[in-house]
Amino acid sequence: MKKMNQRTGRKQLRMADQTHDPGGAAAVHMLTTAQAARRCGVTPGTMRAWRYRGHSPPYTRASATNSMRAPCRYRQDDLDSWLAERRFTSTAEENSRARQHEGDPN
Repeated sequence: MKKMNQRTGRKQLRMADQTHDPGGAAAVHMLTTAQAARRCGVTPGTMRAWRYRGHSPPYTRASATNSMRAPCRYRQDDLDSWLAERRFTSTAEENSRARQHEGDPN
């Protein structure tokens, strides 16, 4: 999404919306923690707790220095894949998968 910079009068790309993928020519849609939380149906605090515990979707720190204070961004494709892995057709399927992953650190 392009937004007009009021100071310079130029259009610029907002980091929360898209970023250029250095490995290719495609723009990658990035979501803030709040946007990702809404998409998952949870609060931003839950997203932070999942990151802390290692249960969150893949994320990126939007900083050149990778500072822990830098905001997190989620690729929309990664988030969609992560959610798809957690889709079940029955509680029996969910329980079966849970038993398969018992003892698996990931």
